[in-house]
This record gives sequence, C-alpha cells and structure tokens, in this order.
Amino acid sequence: MKRIIAVILACLCCISLTGCDYVQTDIDSMISPPKMTEQQADIYKAMKKSSLVEDDVVLKYPQNGTNRSAIVMQDIDTEISEEAMVFYKNVSKTTSSDMGLKICLLDQIDGNWKAKWTVPLSGTSIDQVSFLKEPDTNQKFVIVGTSDEKKTQKQYQVFSYTQQGFYEVYTNSYQVLEVYDLNQDGRDEIITVVQSGDLQDSKATVKEKTQIETMAVVTEYLGGQFHQTYQTPMNQIVADYIKITKNEDSFGRPALFLDELIGSSTYATEILTFSDGQLVNLTYGSDIFSQTVRTQVPSCYDINRDGKIEIPNTSFMPGYNEESENPVYLTKWYQLENGVFQLVSNTYINYAQGFGIILPQTWEQTVSANSVVEKDEIDFYIYQDNTEQQEKIFTLKMDTSANIRSTGMPTGYFEIMTMGQIVFLAKLYQTSDPQYNLTEQQLKENFIDLHLMGE
Repeated sequence: MKRIIAVILACLCCISLTGCDYVQTDIDSMISPPKMTEQQADIYKAMKKSSLVEDDVVLKYPQNGTNRSAIVMQDIDTEISEEAMVFYKNVSKTTSSDMGLKICLLDQIDGNWKAKWTVPLSGTSIDQVSFLKEPDTNQKFVIVGTSDEKKTQKQYQVFSYTQQGFYEVYTNSYQVLEVYDLNQDGRDEIITVVQSGDLQDSKATVKEKTQIETMAVVTEYLGGQFHQTYQTPMNQIVADYIKITKNEDSFGRPALFLDELIGSSTYATEILTFSDGQLVNLTYGSDIFSQTVRTQVPSCYDINRDGKIEIPNTSFMPGYNEESENPVYLTKWYQLENGVFQLVSNTYINYAQGFGIILPQTWEQTVSANSVVEKDEIDFYIYQDNTEQQEKIFTLKMDTSANIRSTGMPTGYFEIMTMGQIVFLAKLYQTSDPQYNLTEQQLKENFIDLHLMGE
C-alpha cells in the first residue's frame, strides 16, 4: 500500500506542481509531449508546411512562468485577433554559434494560419515567455527568456511585431525575470536579477551605482527604447532563484517576493519594492534576511488566505534537534510590517505528501509529531520530556480510494480531503487537557492542500 501511495503522490507532484519552480518538470524530455488542442494542431501543421521552417524540428517548451506551452497565443499587434508563436529547435543543423533554437510567428489570413517570420533565439532551452504593453502607443512586446547549459546566466530577448517584420529590439542577461508595474507609474517594467558584470546597456541611466556583484534591475521602455533605470543590491550567497511572486508590502505598495535556494536544502526570501522613488530591497543589509532563512519549505505564499503573502521559517518541533535521524519541523509564517516580522500562523508542512495543517499558536512548545511510515500515518501528540507514553491529539493517515472501497473506512477515521486517488483521513482523540481537543470541522478547515496553492 505504501508503495502505491508513493507512486500516486509522485504523479500528483508532476501534474499539480507545475506552477512551482522548485519542482522542475522538463517537458522537453517527456516520453510523450502534451497533447495539442485542435487549434494548436492546425498551427503546427501550418508551420511545418512553411518553407521558412526546416523539416527536422522538435517543439521546445518554456520551463518557467505562466506560459508553459510550446505554442503560445497572444495579440501582439494592432489588430484584434491573436497571433501564434511556436518555439522549436532544428535538431540537425546546429553549430557552436547557432544552437538551432527559434521562434516562428504565425498569423491568420482569411481564416487560415500562415507562417510569417522565423527568428533565432539564444541559448539551448526556453526558460519563460512574457508580454509587455506600452500604454501610450499601445505597442506590444514579446519577452523570451532562454537558458544555456554552458552558461550561468540566462538571456532574454524582446521582440516587436509590425508590418515590417518580427524583430528583436532589446536583449540582456538575467537570473530571474518578472514583468510588473513595480513603481506604480501605470506601465509595466521588466524586473530582473543579474550579476553586475552583465549590465549590458551602455545607454542605461542607472540612478544608484554600486560595486555589489548581484543586483536587481528595473528596465523600462522610454522614448522608444529600453533603458535600465533603477537597481538595488541583492544577497550574494544565493545559489538559485526558485520562485517569484507578485503581491504587496505592508504599506500596500506593489512588491516582488523572491524565493531563493542558498544551500542544498536551505531557502530564503528577498522582497523588492519602490520607496521614495527608488528601487529597494526590504531584506538587504539587515537581520531581516537571516530571519527568512529556513529548511524544508522553499516558497512563501498566502497561508491564511487573507490576500497577503507570508514568509515561512522553520524550527524543530519539541523532541527533535540537529542530531535526530528524521526530524520534524514546525513552520511559522510571518508578514513583514514596518521592518518587523509579525507571526501569522504555525503549521506542519509535508512537501513529500503534498499537504499541511495549521496548528494553534499556543501549541508551539507543547505539541510534536511523529511519522509512522509503515502505516502511512502521522501522529500529533502532547510532548512530555522523557516520557515514552505521549498523549495523542490526532492522527493523519493517507489511503487510496480503491482500498477504502475494498476494505472500508478504517475504524475511528473520517475523511478530510480527496486528492486524485489519494484520500486524507484523520482520527481525533480526547485528551486530558481540553485545549488540545479539536473537532472534525476545525481539522478540515485547518487542512492545507499544497497542490491547490501552487506548490
């Protein structure tokens, strides 16, 4: 049974966690690519018929961002109808200077798709695809980020589609990229994190210069050109950026929350926003950054569903320490308010099995948990030092819907949630202290499905 549950959970992770960069699903390497819609099939067929495209091509899928299809639909000109962009690679005619990665732009003419332009892309893989619109002129731009396994930095290219063609208007390097109106001027900006040696725009008007190696940079479309206009230092010990989230800071200003990998299983978060007309990193140069460092939980998100992002931090549950063979962690969630972290929720998070549960804050020092692997169960109990017989509060159990139909509901358990073929069950106990006694409704309300939260 445990093996069956493990296989199902692995499949759920591949399917449900695609919105999280922590769990990378390389679509290009899948045995069978995602099935095309009827419209996508028509677009692909029209591309293959075109003399602009070579015969020996394979589709390339963006690995990050919201647009994960190799065939992306978007209105990128002045007409009402959408254009199609197909990302592909010519596998037979690659050279050291041209890796064969390309984008084909198709437009509809008299109801039929026709390939109009193909342009080369840098790199060997598509990282992400974004769009930017200039509100004054209604000009639209396509932003394609690519990666190269031989390079540490990624590269993004900005394209514009007019009657004269589909052409590149700007390019630069990055480690992570987002399009957002961060400075609240009514225009989206390109916000990137880069190494300072990769700031390539010779015409940039950078308002704060520094020798810090890793920088957050704002790039704006001004006067018919793209310029880097603001920058601020970032933490230097980051190994990789795993997720970027749009939200607001405690003052209601637009903010970007950047989740980072700083060790083999150690994570942190930095927050970018604008203050007094300048780009600022709210976690840089203070002890705030160190308070975001944690293990086990990669990403911040809205844990209590109040519309505001919370940042996690982990500590050992009672009875565990660095020497424990299988330690269990308490995950606390904070909001940064006026430079001070305010506790919002305490939780137990189980990434391997895709769920979490909110725990009362009063339990922090007195409740612990233990995983009973052979039974696919997790016991929560009142912790008493040097006591073997711990008083149970509740038990969480995973089972399959097929097994429950075959053998029935386990004695004393009730269903909390069904996730595909996996059923989460719980069993409550009456303790000697009423503060630890929960109801079925409380347990259901506090249960967290990480897949629904984009994790």
